Amino acid sequence: MQIFAPPRLTPSVLDAVARAALEEDRAREDVTVRAAIPAALRVRAALVARQTGVIAGLAVARAVYRVLDRRVQGREAGREGAQGRDGCRVREL
Repeated sequence: MQIFAPPRLTPSVLDAVARAALEEDRAREDVTVRAAIPAALRVRAALVARQTGVIAGLAVARAVYRVLDRRVQGREAGREGAQGRDGCRVREL
């Protein structure tokens, strides 16, 4: 007998969670970022593991960037559930 069935993490559910987290964090109102980084600036970035462990949360990362700015393009450099070492790239943006 299953007592609790977790919600399905569909893209729309992930987007709603990402949107709520970004609003709570007031990410679009970051005064330091607005003052220091020109709005038209385009950069390359990577999410890098800081310690050895299991890679997890790639769908959440995709949702955050999809909600924050649909122009952000990214690709997974690691695989969900794979072992990641300290310093390995997990996602490139």
